[in-house]
Amino acid sequence: PPAGTVGTRANGRPAALINIVKTADANTVDVSDGVKKILPELEPGLPGRAKFVTVYDASKSINASIEGMLREGLLGALFAVIVIMIFLRNGRATLIAAVSIPLSVVTAMVLLKQIGVTLNVMTLGGLTVAIGRVVDDSIVVIENIFRHLQRGDARTSETIRVAAKEVTGAITSSTLTTVAVFLPLGLVTGVIGKIFLPFALTVAIALLASLLVAVSVVPLMAKWMLLSAKVPEEHAEGRVMRAYRRALDWSLAHRWIVVASATALFVASLALVPMIGTGFVPEAKEKYITIEVKYPEGTKATEVDKTVKQIEKMILADKKNFELYEVTVGGSNEFSMSGSSGGTNKASLMARLNTGADTNALIEKLRKASVPLEKNGAQITYSRVDASGT
Repeated sequence: PPAGTVGTRANGRPAALINIVKTADANTVDVSDGVKKILPELEPGLPGRAKFVTVYDASKSINASIEGMLREGLLGALFAVIVIMIFLRNGRATLIAAVSIPLSVVTAMVLLKQIGVTLNVMTLGGLTVAIGRVVDDSIVVIENIFRHLQRGDARTSETIRVAAKEVTGAITSSTLTTVAVFLPLGLVTGVIGKIFLPFALTVAIALLASLLVAVSVVPLMAKWMLLSAKVPEEHAEGRVMRAYRRALDWSLAHRWIVVASATALFVASLALVPMIGTGFVPEAKEKYITIEVKYPEGTKATEVDKTVKQIEKMILADKKNFELYEVTVGGSNEFSMSGSSGGTNKASLMARLNTGADTNALIEKLRKASVPLEKNGAQITYSRVDASGT
């Protein structure tokens, strides 16, 4: 190690810490995959029984988020199709509505590529949010076409055109209203704005794409698939519809009671806000704790190391919660995950937690146990670092 440096340890064993940092325009996943591909080729050349161990890999959280978003998006699309089938009770109409989902998503992705927005966690989140809404416009158009055919209108292209035209204004205003809700997210400045701009653009573009599909592709498919198909007769009102109609009639007859009740519920719900808690981003699946130890200037690294070893003992004794850690004592560690500057009077430690570990509880436990170690002038700081980067 450099002069004045005790060195680096990983899980109590001597180690050499290698930090690989991507450039601003590089893709995190590509860089990580490239590093993981070359490490096995380099490992045979290491001395003794040394081996490479990954302490922190940002690509894991990114890949997990993307996989989760894709899974939830597909499940959302599947459930939307099932609900359509239940209410329309027609396979061809369901197929038309189902086709509108991937068409809207693909159209949105093409447009996003044209404006330079990449597929990432935020854009996938936007698509997932939009999936339940992109099918709404198509359902309204299909349902109105169905209504015309059920009441005996001529099975012609004109009937399809008239039915689609009747609801075009309504679905356009509805879609534009929803878009107007999301667009202000992209106007936020600073880091939050950069995070949410792709999300807002994705939702807005996906909704506009769904509107385009509803007024163009859906009527065309309806002409091909519904004009020649047998449309089920309109059923008499069932118990659910009768109950709904009674509730609606009562609400319209007692408007002030409904408005007052809704206002009271809204005000009461505000009382729950303090109980929810706040945070910059949700806690990631992979969790990390960083520990900074700082002594007064001029303190030898060996003195700092004695304190660090006491903290290491606590971590090594708690294998249930701690999976891996690395610590650098003294010297300079510009690429420390905690971002601390180097110095012989300092040490930085980063620990990866096991799945299910309570990060805040562990920090509090370590903080209390470390109080006696601070009597010699040491300042020990604990912080949480999620795989998402907070």
